[in-house]
Amino acid sequence: MDAPNVVVLIADAVRPDFISCYGGETATPAIESLAERGTLFENAYAVGPNTSISHGGIFTGQYPSRSGVLGANALPADTPVLGEWFADAGYDTFGIPGPAKMGSAYGYDRGFDEYFETYTGDKPPKLSTSYLSTLFRDPTLRGPLLRDFLRTAFRGPDSLTQLKFDILQSKIERELTSPFFALLNTTIAHTPYNPPRPYKETATPELRRPRWYVLEHLFGDERVVAENVRSDRLYDAQTTDGIAQYLADPSYLNDSEMDILRRWYRAGIKYFDDVLGTFLDWIENNTQNTIVVVMSDHGENFGERGLIVHSHLLHDEVLHVPLVIAGPGVPEGERRSDLVSLVDLFETVCDLTGIDAPGTTDGQSMFDTGKRDAVFAEYGSRYEEQGGHTKYMSSERYEQFRVGRKQIRTEQYRFVVTSAGEEFLYRQPSDERVEDPEESVVSRLRDRLFETLSPTFKTGDENVELDAGSRSNLRDLGYLE
Repeated sequence: MDAPNVVVLIADAVRPDFISCYGGETATPAIESLAERGTLFENAYAVGPNTSISHGGIFTGQYPSRSGVLGANALPADTPVLGEWFADAGYDTFGIPGPAKMGSAYGYDRGFDEYFETYTGDKPPKLSTSYLSTLFRDPTLRGPLLRDFLRTAFRGPDSLTQLKFDILQSKIERELTSPFFALLNTTIAHTPYNPPRPYKETATPELRRPRWYVLEHLFGDERVVAENVRSDRLYDAQTTDGIAQYLADPSYLNDSEMDILRRWYRAGIKYFDDVLGTFLDWIENNTQNTIVVVMSDHGENFGERGLIVHSHLLHDEVLHVPLVIAGPGVPEGERRSDLVSLVDLFETVCDLTGIDAPGTTDGQSMFDTGKRDAVFAEYGSRYEEQGGHTKYMSSERYEQFRVGRKQIRTEQYRFVVTSAGEEFLYRQPSDERVEDPEESVVSRLRDRLFETLSPTFKTGDENVELDAGSRSNLRDLGYLE
């Protein structure tokens, strides 16, 4: 049999408990349909609580302390990465990243024949004549860009979600030769929560804004008119400064305001699923022998434990992710309850395609007969230079976010060690802290943790030179002031 194609689709920042096939409120028929044709993993976990760390694990197949991606770090130059490995195996490769933290500045483009970064180069702003002029430069982009221009003018922006899927479809139709490896990340569920107008309006009847987006773009901003809702606070809470204020004092948002943020988040997930459904139908009808992976890289906080968005601590809200795999070699209609890690994805797609995996990975194929009994996560110390955190937080609260953390999670326990020397044990699945743990339990988990992850804590961020487009992208997503 010919080598299968691989398509990896990452919905950034999506929690599984928000989608229907994991028991959530948001109807996601496309993901459910894919699960019926493949395998759904109920207990998949990221290796870190943000885009940088999680994608570092996905791309290298290594835990953060081994790859060095403990924050906003570049991929190690001497370690094989996904796109590179499949290119070396004879695959055509194409990628579309989401946040600039997984961009070429950090080495994520390695091995891709084309890495289409929507925030860099000569890609002009929408609703501009320069944007329209790009329609005629590349026939694979002409249709997607024109449709995106018209869609944005009337329905508003969608974090480039439909455009990315249209470009991927066009590349598969016109340029990619089987076997191909393609990867796409979309940020429609990432802050700022801004699904297209019909979805946002359905989720928020209290929303007030001009009828057409082009009028809103030219003459005025949207607002929410509802009892107990401070409209400006809703939008400020999704900025770097507002996030820092909430983390310092969760009363920054009241329950009504947090509920609206959740509604917008669910609407973004619904939109992703609708776009995904159209793309999956096209894949099924127009390609053969294709493995499809639908997943997220991390989750999101909505007030749990006084936390918002992601990157903070190592709870399930930010580490537990949806994961569905379908295609040749994948059991159909199966739901797996065992633990799997996103560090296993590299080995898994190599296993399914018959490619020998590099000897550098820390994971295992999810379809191996031997199952995991633990998953691991970590991040390095950070926030030393993020002014908002020191500006608003008490020194005690600031220290809680600054220290590095390492974690082992089993079916029974979650054990955390910090760079300040603290240790915490939580019983699972309740996540209740064990106040007086048995030393034998702690010792066993500590030994296993440091056998797998380095006992050394390092700083999680490095100075990587970014162009103006990348910085603008990270600012829009709430990472930079």
